[in-house]
Amino acid sequence: MARLPMWLPPSEREMRFFFDVDARRAVDLGFRARPFAETIDAIVQWADVDRMRKEPRHGLSTSRENELLAALVR
Repeated sequence: MARLPMWLPPSEREMRFFFDVDARRAVDLGFRARPFAETIDAIVQWADVDRMRKEPRHGLSTSRENELLAALVR
């Protein structure tokens, strides 16, 4: 499984339909997807800031994330 929580590599065959869900019924019932920035704000308000300053339990380590970000700006 990938180390990025919301990214699934093509090799994960059993998860290939994970993001292909038709949301029409939810939208018809009043679901509203929030803008990305609003979602992040809600997460930050909800999150325990002290816990988030520590190394994440899931996803990339801070050092690996920094490596990848540095590679993007080269």
